[in-house]
Amino acid sequence: IKRFINGDQKDIYDSIRNLLEGDRSNLDYIEGEELQLLENLLKHSKPYSGNLIREAKKAKEILSNKVLERIEDEKSRAFETIEKSIKNLQSKDEFKGLDISQQQQVIQPFKDEKNKLQNQRYIAVIRDVRAKVREVLVSNQLNEMIRLVAPPPSSGGEVNEPKPHYIRGTSVKANYSKTELRTEADVDEYVEALRKSFKEQIKNNRRISL
Repeated sequence: IKRFINGDQKDIYDSIRNLLEGDRSNLDYIEGEELQLLENLLKHSKPYSGNLIREAKKAKEILSNKVLERIEDEKSRAFETIEKSIKNLQSKDEFKGLDISQQQQVIQPFKDEKNKLQNQRYIAVIRDVRAKVREVLVSNQLNEMIRLVAPPPSSGGEVNEPKPHYIRGTSVKANYSKTELRTEADVDEYVEALRKSFKEQIKNNRRISL
């Protein structure tokens, strides 16, 4: 016991305890048996016995590497979503009709989110950024693009064409009462209901972002 308290093993034990008693939010996204092994060590009445500390040290190193790899993977996905969203905007004819400063105005919020990700270490936050870009920011900036490219209100009494408005495809709901699809006929009914909902949005001068 004295050797444990006065040696390196105690430092390893303390580092494991600090890890498990600190912010564990990233650990919820990691698979494997390493976390359970570390928790078992803290519950053990004789953590200094046998090879428990040695095995726990190896498990901690593996777990830490898994967390770092997962963070980088989540960042890569988020960056990919941002870049894809920017290219989507840049491909629009309306975007090409904007001047440079207006184009920057439309794109800047995506760059801001990208900058936020650079030093982000929390997986949940990285996922939230990706979801925000995909589910909110794309439609917002598409509509900002439409606003910028639209002609100013006419002063001669002429009525300008109403501006189109972008919405996400996932926000369009089918008028369908069933809660599941069991047959081919159910599929046909659902698809028809969804088709009608999409067409209704188009008639209301909305553009649907997929």
